[in-house]
Amino acid sequence: ELAPQRPSGVLALLIPEGAMEGPMGASMTRANSGSPLGFVDYQSIGTDFDPGKYGTVVHFKGFGRRMNFADEATAALASEVVELVAKLEPNTLVWDGDSYSEDSFTYLIPQLHRKTNAQLVMFLRDRLKDRQRVERSWADANLSLTCFLCPPDLGFDCLGEMALKATQSKGVVCFGGGPVVVAEFDVAPQDITFYLVHACRLSEDGGVEVSPLQARCAPNLQHVPTRVS
Repeated sequence: ELAPQRPSGVLALLIPEGAMEGPMGASMTRANSGSPLGFVDYQSIGTDFDPGKYGTVVHFKGFGRRMNFADEATAALASEVVELVAKLEPNTLVWDGDSYSEDSFTYLIPQLHRKTNAQLVMFLRDRLKDRQRVERSWADANLSLTCFLCPPDLGFDCLGEMALKATQSKGVVCFGGGPVVVAEFDVAPQDITFYLVHACRLSEDGGVEVSPLQARCAPNLQHVPTRVS
């Protein structure tokens, strides 16, 4: 019986050593088994991700905590970012393992799905606690997700970097975003355009926090004009 062949290039970086061991590999069996809840389809990024089948891919990022969508300005910006993503006409919308939460940019993903009918794809570290977190937080969103499992020891900035390499996307929409988004921008190729909507969130001391990207200028960073002053 032939041993499974390890992928080369970028995809090889996405599979930890030993992940392909055995007839199919223990991690491969789990990756293709899906979620016990039925709404998450777990896949192995190294063998199953084919950029060609996902069409136009847009990555969506932003502040993961302390956003206030009850705030009039934030709600207005949320409507505008939904329209912006729709204008990019994605076949697939991607984010990097964030939980669904009413104070996170992920709060907008159900609305983006209704607006665009895009496939929903998440890249996630292959850790039990991360998979359980995703299943708990997205259970009530009434969405079907495809989740590509990545090496468990990745930092979140490296997770985003690998996701962009895998999808070969040329567009990233940021609804605000903290240091992780900045780190991802700094290592992204110049042919990937980041569209920054100047959303803010509450700071830990009760003030207002804006994205560090707002102070940056670069050829591949577009500060999106909005109707919100």
